[in-house]
Amino acid sequence: MDISARTTNGTIRSELEAPLTDGGHVLQTRSGTGDYVLRMVTEKGEITLALNSTVNDGTPEVSGPPRLLGSENTSKGAGTPANSTDSEEISEGDVIRVDSQLASVNLSVIDRNTNRGVLGLTQSDFRLFEDGIEQLLLQFESASAPFDLILLIDVSGSTRDVVKLIRLAALRFVEAARPSDRIGIISFAGHPTVISPITLDREVLRQRVNAIDTTTGDTKAYDAIDFSLTHLLKSTKNTRRTAIVMMSDGLDGSIPGVQGDGSKLPYAEMLSQVREFDGVLYTLWLNTEYEALNPLDTQPEAFDMGYERMKEMAEAGGGVFYKVERLEDLAGAYERVVADLGTVYSLAYRPTKKTRDGKWRAVRVTLSRASAVARGKHGYYAN
Repeated sequence: MDISARTTNGTIRSELEAPLTDGGHVLQTRSGTGDYVLRMVTEKGEITLALNSTVNDGTPEVSGPPRLLGSENTSKGAGTPANSTDSEEISEGDVIRVDSQLASVNLSVIDRNTNRGVLGLTQSDFRLFEDGIEQLLLQFESASAPFDLILLIDVSGSTRDVVKLIRLAALRFVEAARPSDRIGIISFAGHPTVISPITLDREVLRQRVNAIDTTTGDTKAYDAIDFSLTHLLKSTKNTRRTAIVMMSDGLDGSIPGVQGDGSKLPYAEMLSQVREFDGVLYTLWLNTEYEALNPLDTQPEAFDMGYERMKEMAEAGGGVFYKVERLEDLAGAYERVVADLGTVYSLAYRPTKKTRDGKWRAVRVTLSRASAVARGKHGYYAN
C-alpha cells in the first residue's frame, strides 16, 4: 500500500506498507528531504531504523550501522510484566549454541578434604588452560543448570534374573533427579530400545520403567552407547547440558571369552566417540560374575575386561565409575550419580590454537579455592 501526505512543515512523505508473517507489518517512510525511516511493527512491539539519502538507483544507502530510534518510549504490551532489572536472565529456550568452534568442558568440583561437591562457584573461580595456554572463558553454566539425561540399562541375559531390582533402581533414579532435569531411558541387549524419549513427565517415566523387561540377543554394549550418543544429540538440539548414565556388567559379545557376536562398532572407535561427546558419561559396573564350569560359560578374564573397560569409558567421558557389587546397591549408586551431577559446572571457550589437525589438546582447570578439585575430561582431539 502506497500512501502520500503533506505534513505541517510542508514536506512530502511517501509510505510503503507490507505484512509480516507474525501478524505485524513493515512500514517504510520517505520524507521530502530524501531520508528513509523503516518501521517494523510486530506483535511484540515496534522497531524503527533510520537510513540516509538514496543512491543513484533510488535505493536507500545505509550510513553506518542502523540506529534504533524511540526504543526508550516503547511501552510494554498488555499483560507483559516489566523487567525488575536492567539485565534479563536468559531462559533455557533462549540459549542457542551456534559456534561449532567452541570447546566445551564439563567439570565436577569436589572438596578434597570432605570429598563432597562444591556448590556456589562463579566463572571467576575458574581458570582454564589448553596445552599450557590460558583461554578466555566465553560461556559458563553453574551446577544448578539442568541436564538432559539418558539412562542406559543393560537387560541382556546376564541380568535376566534381577530385572525387578533393575526396575526399582531405575525408579529411584527418576525420583532422585532434579525436577528440571529431563530423562530418557534406553535399554539394550542385542539391540537398543527406546523405553522413553527424553521428557520431564515423571509419571510417564514411571510407567515406562515398570515395563522394562529382558530381551534376547548377544550383548552389544558399544553399539548401545553409539545409539545413545546419536539419540541424545538429536533429542536435545544442543540446548541443554547432556549426560549418559550406563548400567552394565560390561560384557560386550566382542570381548574374548564372551559368547556371541558383540557390537559392530569396535571398542576403540566407541571410546573415541565418548571422548568427543559434548557431555558426561557415568558408568555403573554391575558384578554378575559366576564360576565358569565349561568353555561356553563367560570366562573370568572376560569379567575382568568388562570391568576395566567400564572404568575406562567413564574416564574418557569425564564422568565417574561406580562399582556395584550387589544389585541391591544399584539404587544407592544411582542416587550418588544424581548427587554428583548436581556438582557439575560447564565451561566453554574458543581455543586460541585454530588448527584442526586431529591432535590431542590437553586441558587443565584450576580453581581459586585451595581445597577444590576439578574432575572431568583431560582434553580432546582437535578434529
